[in-house]
Amino acid sequence: MMKLDKRHDFELMGRTEMLKTISKHLYDGIYKDDWLNLYFEEIPQEHIERQQVAFIQAAMGGPNLYCGQTPPSAHKHIYITDKLYAARQIHLDTAFKQSCAKSLLIEK
Repeated sequence: MMKLDKRHDFELMGRTEMLKTISKHLYDGIYKDDWLNLYFEEIPQEHIERQQVAFIQAAMGGPNLYCGQTPPSAHKHIYITDKLYAARQIHLDTAFKQSCAKSLLIEK
């Protein structure tokens, strides 16, 4: 498969609006999940969605508006197990489908 540059990835996937849609679906699922929502009890959903969008947008070559912590710093208090990661991945896969994300984006 041809490797695309980050900026092209950002444009191809639908820019900030698509990231907002995916993030909304992702955290709607996580905040309704009886286990995963425990990790976000003290964090307003809208805040975590904005942080996620800004972080991924910058990582994909879009405008860098992220001013939060690096992932290791932000998650240092959480022991992320394979089981926890797999549970999050289920919600992320669902969010991509609910958002009608392009298959090329999902494959990356």
